[in-house]
Amino acid sequence: MGCTTTTPEARKMLRVPTLFGALHIKVTNAHLDYNPNSVMTMDPYIKIIISNQNRVTQVKKKGGNDPRFDEDFIFSINSCYKPYGRSL
Repeated sequence: MGCTTTTPEARKMLRVPTLFGALHIKVTNAHLDYNPNSVMTMDPYIKIIISNQNRVTQVKKKGGNDPRFDEDFIFSINSCYKPYGRSL
């Protein structure tokens, strides 16, 4: 299983062996510093982006300043994406 790309910079990076793996992320809770007035309620969620992969937690209706999520996410990590900027 190899990497495909069209840019010359990326082709140079593909000469090294390709590494594959899985990154497990568990989102437990959050603490939000923003304090809305008594009229507004917060519906917080967390969005995680790694390279070209997006994951979003469930929206916690009226979650307040300390919402609990307890959700697991699995991302495929591939050294092919290094030329495109692997970042969390």
